[in-house]
Amino acid sequence: MREVKGPAGSPALATLWLAGRFFRRDIRSAQFLVIGLAVVIAVASITAVSTFTARVRGALDEQSHALLAADLAVVSSEALAPKLTELARAGGLRTARFLTLRTMLSAGENLQLGELKAVDAGYPLRGSLIVRDTVDGVDHVATALPAPGEVWVDARLPGLLGVTLGAKIGIGEASFTLTRLLLLEPDRAGEFFALAPRVLINLESLPATRLIAPGSRVQHSLLLAGPRAALAAFRSTAPLDRHARFLSPADARPEIRAALTHAEQFLGLAALTATTLAGIAILLAARSYAGERLDTVALLRTFGASRRQVLLLVIGELVLLALTASALGAGLGYGAQNILAAALRGWTQGVLPPPGWAGVARGFMAGVIAVAGFGLAPLVALRQVPPARILRQDTQVPGTRPLVSGVYALVALVLLAPWDSGDWRLTAWALLGFGGVLCLLAGAGLGLVTLLGALRGQAGIAWRSGLANLARRRHQSVWQITALGLGIMALLLLGLLRSDLLLRWQETLPASTPDQFLVNIQPAQVAALQAFFTTHQLPETALYPMVRGRLVAIAGRPVGPDTYPDPRAKRLVDREFNLSWSHAVRADNRIVAGSFWGAAAGPQFSVEVELAKRLGIKLGDKLRFSIADQEVEASVTSLREVAWDSMQVNFFVVSPVSLLGHQPTTFITSFRLPPDHPTLLRELVGVFPNITVIDVGALLAQVRNIMARVADAVQFVFLFTLAAGVIVLVAALRATQADRIYDAVILKTLGAPRRLIASAVAIEFAAVGLCAGLVGGVGAGFGGWLIARQVLHIEYVVQPAVIGWGILAGLAAIVAVGLYAVLGALREPVSTALRKL
Repeated sequence: MREVKGPAGSPALATLWLAGRFFRRDIRSAQFLVIGLAVVIAVASITAVSTFTARVRGALDEQSHALLAADLAVVSSEALAPKLTELARAGGLRTARFLTLRTMLSAGENLQLGELKAVDAGYPLRGSLIVRDTVDGVDHVATALPAPGEVWVDARLPGLLGVTLGAKIGIGEASFTLTRLLLLEPDRAGEFFALAPRVLINLESLPATRLIAPGSRVQHSLLLAGPRAALAAFRSTAPLDRHARFLSPADARPEIRAALTHAEQFLGLAALTATTLAGIAILLAARSYAGERLDTVALLRTFGASRRQVLLLVIGELVLLALTASALGAGLGYGAQNILAAALRGWTQGVLPPPGWAGVARGFMAGVIAVAGFGLAPLVALRQVPPARILRQDTQVPGTRPLVSGVYALVALVLLAPWDSGDWRLTAWALLGFGGVLCLLAGAGLGLVTLLGALRGQAGIAWRSGLANLARRRHQSVWQITALGLGIMALLLLGLLRSDLLLRWQETLPASTPDQFLVNIQPAQVAALQAFFTTHQLPETALYPMVRGRLVAIAGRPVGPDTYPDPRAKRLVDREFNLSWSHAVRADNRIVAGSFWGAAAGPQFSVEVELAKRLGIKLGDKLRFSIADQEVEASVTSLREVAWDSMQVNFFVVSPVSLLGHQPTTFITSFRLPPDHPTLLRELVGVFPNITVIDVGALLAQVRNIMARVADAVQFVFLFTLAAGVIVLVAALRATQADRIYDAVILKTLGAPRRLIASAVAIEFAAVGLCAGLVGGVGAGFGGWLIARQVLHIEYVVQPAVIGWGILAGLAAIVAVGLYAVLGALREPVSTALRKL
């Protein structure tokens, strides 16, 4: 037959023109609308999750900047050159300056060591100061800084000094009036042992104190805020001397960093799950669509169309579908996240940043990639349809091999996963988990179909009919069980994450979490301090030994600030470490490499794993510390993960008592200050005047606030994943709906009673739902355990109820929807039902 020529006489253009006509025709058909709807909802889910997640991450990023009170900071132990401020302002950056130093505060005869902070008018550039005007007043955001001659102090300091608001406090050679209580500074996130009762004054008042003199230990800070490009330009051109270094939000306290990292991981997991479910829905819809187009393609082959033309026709229609549905889905997703953001206004401190178009572009591209990766393989197989099918419907048509579809889908997931998850490790674990459950589901489905097929001859007629349908559609049944099982697993896993895992994460920071740390406890004071706690009915608390030491060599190589280009690594080796000894691994520590020592261990070290990565420390390396004019050296025998967000006392480096037990030692402990003992700290300092009390209540509140916001975010992101899961369920059931309706109508024509047909359909769907729910529930339980261990580092025991919920969800949803679809067709005349197929 002569090839059809297009408008320009080109067969390829003619085929594409025909693809456009087919697209305009098919878009009006119910089947095509279902497929298009699956793509639209999938893309809308991806777009909404990506855009909203980006906004949430932006809000979290803003909060991390608030922890620094700026976007970038320059700190130095020497006065910063004025030209740095001039350079920053010339580059369009806002600036602020402050100085910090430790000094004694006086009120009458009472003395207290405090940390003085003198700030200029621009402070803070990010975040807010939270203050209180009276002891029993309402916390509010400060709109101005202390005036010259005024001082704001830590809320616990009046009790320690025995003063009230309006009293005079001596700082150096000047006297200041106490006018406000300082509850929270945005950048109270320096090194832990730099935290001490804060005293805030105006920078203009500092000269009157005469505290700045040659040899004074003062930290000078320059805060910067502005566009990222301007910050990057300043960072690359600023002439810093050896005393100065940059600080970024990544250098915030490890407790805050850990909480923000978990926030990223939770949101990334929710988005990755939605993407995977969307891909499954597209794959099932494409397989169903390909089955419905067999006769059309056979007719085209009869008219003389080549396989190449069929391929162009299929790809052309698929491209039009992908572009149209992706555009519509991206628009709907953008609108959905705006509605979501409006509904959630006020759920976080401040407001969410405005949505960008990057999420829309990402959703559109993700839709095209997902359609190609999940939908191309089943439709490309249509080119294998022989012309003979137009005469003989039972002509075998080579289908797509499951391995080919799996490879296409895997490539698509690998391309999509980094967009939706900012953590590569989490992405890898999630993909491995989905892949493992996919193989398990396929194997379980194949085994079930084989087993039930062998048993069908030993049951009643309803059982034989239902089981025969499974065995006859062997490959379709396996696909259906696999897809439904993945959908159930994803929904159960997100539900588990939304409730149980998040709750357990928050429980790692219970109400009894310590908010006071005591430092510089002398060995002779340990028993007296424990007696003090007992007298005041405080829970018994452990005291941990602490030895100050400077790291001087790793594996025989001397180290110093110039050894590392990383600013945080420079800072770590430029100060003394707080070392400790221990007989056993702490409950909030986990050995990830090597092994911990026993009771009679020799000299060795255990190092926190992130510190080891940053400083290049490996198992077997010898570390040398300088401690009180002595050098101590031992090998690293284990690496530990530390739960910094537990707010418990922890150390970067620990050893057995045999190595550090004879070194100059002080002790550190922590406890929760009872709200009904407001004078307890004053009494404690009176009995032990050398002990430094560190209040981390504000820091604790920041971590809890992040946890609460993450829980809220996952709650709402879960809704989009739920929508994607529902689409998987619908697509999976529609994949064989036409065949089941056809079987039911034939049985009705042959005189089978309605009850028998309903029983056969229910048995078939129940078998599918039972297998999918069982494996999906097991997969969700295993996935929850994996997330708890690998991401949250918490203990978690898989609950059998998860598997039970999976089975119930599979049975209820699949049987109900399947019966509704099939029995609805039986209410119509046979001829009407057959014409609709």
